[in-house]
This record gives sequence, structure tokens and C-alpha cells, in this order.
Amino acid sequence: MPLLQYSDGGSGSNRWRTVMTCTEHLGTDDLNNMILNVFNNINIGAQVNNQDIEYILYKLANKRIIICGAGTCGRSIYDSLKTLGIEVDSIIDKNYSIIKKIHNHKVESPTKLRMLSYDQGKYVFIIASNTLQTSLFIKNEISSFFDTGFNQILGIYLSRILSYQTCVNEPTISISKCMNCRDTPTKCAVFRNYFSQTSKHPAFPDNTKSKLNDISYLITTNCTLNCKHCVERLPLLQHRKNVDTKIFFKDVSRILSSCNFVYRVALTGGEPFLHNGIHEMIDFLLESDRVGAIFIYTTGTWIPSDKTLRILKNSRIAINVSNYGDLIPEKLKQNFDTFCDILEKEEIAYNNYPCKSWFNMGNFSNNKLNEQRLINAFENCPFSACMTIYEGILYRCPHQLAGALTGKLTNKTRDCVNINNFGKQKLAAKLDRFVELKSIDACRYCTIPAHPKELLAGEQM
Repeated sequence: MPLLQYSDGGSGSNRWRTVMTCTEHLGTDDLNNMILNVFNNINIGAQVNNQDIEYILYKLANKRIIICGAGTCGRSIYDSLKTLGIEVDSIIDKNYSIIKKIHNHKVESPTKLRMLSYDQGKYVFIIASNTLQTSLFIKNEISSFFDTGFNQILGIYLSRILSYQTCVNEPTISISKCMNCRDTPTKCAVFRNYFSQTSKHPAFPDNTKSKLNDISYLITTNCTLNCKHCVERLPLLQHRKNVDTKIFFKDVSRILSSCNFVYRVALTGGEPFLHNGIHEMIDFLLESDRVGAIFIYTTGTWIPSDKTLRILKNSRIAINVSNYGDLIPEKLKQNFDTFCDILEKEEIAYNNYPCKSWFNMGNFSNNKLNEQRLINAFENCPFSACMTIYEGILYRCPHQLAGALTGKLTNKTRDCVNINNFGKQKLAAKLDRFVELKSIDACRYCTIPAHPKELLAGEQM
């Protein structure tokens, strides 16, 4: 029986939506059920039973913990467990030879599992991924090493509980930790409460405003890299450009005027630091009383201007540096190292994220899935809430945006929002309907719903 996960805002049946959980696909026990219940309470900002959290920590502390996956989820879980004084036995990842370590803890090959003197009651395996699809990949890989079942916990839920426990009593938040611990920090009560309390504009609900509270803006299609599996298909574009800053100001202003409060605005590309007006864009967002945090996603291969670097010191800004390791072209590796050194020296909040795999979204062939299959896939897709604006159009996911950029998909009225076509209140209503979509046409032309597969991240053409 599927559990229920909170969908921000709304009331009655609109307030909740079902999700595919480990109860259906990854096995369950009393501990997993408790983790899911605590997770749901944290997401809706409900009263959290501290005894439940203490019980979860007690159970973990009395097991030999193996973290399966050394990406953002695995790193977040490792950091939180260390902060809470709980030891980790092992970290395994198929990209162990590239990742090497999380802090001083060695990342090992999954083949280590063959050498375990396996006692089901002794170990617990934390399936560390931010997506349910990848969690299933990891779970199946672990299963191949054992003839019988094994104790497992779904890290996508546990990581949020651990992060909550390490943050909830702190007087401030670590914005780089917020960026690192999850892809959707706006679902975190601690994150939301912090910016509600520190913003100039009280984030009180206004029924005339939209509940949309998390957006991205693709500010440039230019990039220093030429990735073979670029999710936005930028290498296929004949004409690549920076978005005009005036268009950016207009688009963001219209969105903000129709929303209660946007807890996070992400600036993406391409390579966002190639945009020579990025410092003006950041200044504009910092001046707004309806914006919380600003996240910038970069390849780390282009060093920003001194003017931009000074702005990046602001405590509301965090930088995600995608580290493709040996796949970074040789001529850009020095830039990458220099950029990370500058961020460290200037005490700019950032994460150096080893990015090793992406999802294959296919080449826009029609997968011919029925409507219910599309709805199920959309509910569990890691990209379905990537609300991204590009030149006046709001898209639901990067694959949809890529289809529009390359001409492979049309901008269906239901499936995207032309934010300049509506007044404030009509736009707010349109945004709310957009948030509540159960699927989009682009899902029919994506391979994730039918056959999700991983690809090597950062491979150059």
C-alpha cells in the first residue's frame, strides 16, 4: 500500500499525493515504516516525535552501517551520522576508483560485499540515492551478492531525517549543507522556517498568490564543456547565447509578484558564469524581499570576475561545482582547481560534487506508454519538479526544455506556462494548476518512464 508524501500547499485531497516507496519496491520493516512516518511529518512541518528519531538513531548505532552510494545522498548521510556520533563501517560505490574518499573514509568497490561474514542481524545497508530509480539500481546490485534478504533503509528518506536532526536546534543554517543534503531543500521545514524568519517579506500564505516556491532559470546556453549526454541537449543547438538581463529581470519579477515566497532560486546553464551579467542577476535576486536562497550550478571550469566573486560571499548564496574528474578537458582542469581554491580561500559556500552518472532520457522517440504509466512515472521522476524558466516560458523538467530548444517537442499550452501572457492573479492560478499536473506530454518522449538507465556524466563529444 503506497504511503503519502506531502505536496506543498493546498488542502483536502490536493494536499497529498501518493508516491512509489520502499514499502512497495524495496522491502519494509518497522524501522522503515517509522522512518517514512517521521519523514512525512518533517515535510509538512508537523510536530515531530523526538522519541521516534531517538529510536531510529539507537537502531542505527547498534548496527554495522554500510552506505551504498557515495553521491550527494551518501555524503549527506555520512556527514550527519558522524555529527550525531554514529560510526559508519563501510561506504561502497561502483565509481569507487574515481571518488576514492568521503573526507578520510575510503570508498570501496561493491565486490567487498562478497568478503563479508554476513550476519543479517549485524549489518544495515543504507541505499543512498536522491532518486527512487537509482535506489532500485543500487538495491538490485546489492541483492546479487546475497542468497537471502538483507536489512536495508532507503536513504532518500533517512538523509532528510538525519539532516533535520543535525540542523533543527541550530541558530542558523549551513546553506552549502542545504544544497548538498537534498535536491529539494524547499521541502525541508528547517530551511523554510529559517528564510521565513530572516526575510524582509513575511512568508505568510496569501490565497491570491501561488504556492510555487522553488524555481530555476537557465540563464545561458553557452558552456565550456561539450557533454555527450547533456540533459538540455545544448551541444545540438546551432545558436547558443546568454539570456538578455532585461528579459531575466522581467521574467523573475512576474513570477515573484504572483508567488507568496520563493525559498530558492537556482541559476543554471550551460555554464552560468559565462554570462557577463550574472552579477547583476544575483544583485537583483538579493534585493528582492520574496527570495530566500540563491543556488548556482557550475562546471567550475570558468573563473568569474572579481565583481561576481565578491557577491558570492553573501550568506544566502551557495555554489554547486559539478566535478567530472578525468573527463574534464585537460585545458580546463587548471581553471577547475583554481576556482575551487578561490571559493575555499574566500570562504564562499560551495560543494565540490563528484558527478559520475546521469539518467538517459533518450532521443525523443515516443515510448507509447498508457496514461496511468505516465502518471506513475511522473510522480516518481527526479526531474518532474525542476521548474525552469527560459526566456519567458516555465517548463516542468529539463527534458521538456531540451525538446523545446531543439524543436523536438512543441510548447503545449497545458504543459508549460508563458508567464507574460497573464496578469498577477491569473498567473498565480495558472502556476498552481501547473504545479498540480500529474504528467506532461514530454514524458511520452522520455526513456525514464519505460527503461531508466544510467549514463556516464560529463563524457565529452
